[in-house]
Amino acid sequence: MGFFVLRPISVMTSGPLFRSRLYTYDDVVERVAEQLGLDDPSKIRLTPHNCYSQQPKPQPIKYRGVDHLSDMLVHYNQTSDILYYEVLDIPLPELQGLKTLKVAFHHATTDE
Repeated sequence: MGFFVLRPISVMTSGPLFRSRLYTYDDVVERVAEQLGLDDPSKIRLTPHNCYSQQPKPQPIKYRGVDHLSDMLVHYNQTSDILYYEVLDIPLPELQGLKTLKVAFHHATTDE
């Protein structure tokens, strides 16, 4: 799996891309994928904007983890017009299903 780059989308200035804040999660990723020329919208991962730090929030939005675009743009009663996206190598539901394993090696003769 490669390194993913977060890229911002300004919802307010994207014109017809986001006409309604009532768009569903699926509507949003489909529009972003279409704009990027990507065949599989499930390879788009969205991350909300932190209005206070002016940076992406540390945790991305889970696959279908929010209902509407308006839910993606709210941070502690502050509404943002910025949403970040990443293009993944594998579909987001598959990525979320992977488990992280911590592996430690022990060398029997050197006690490392």
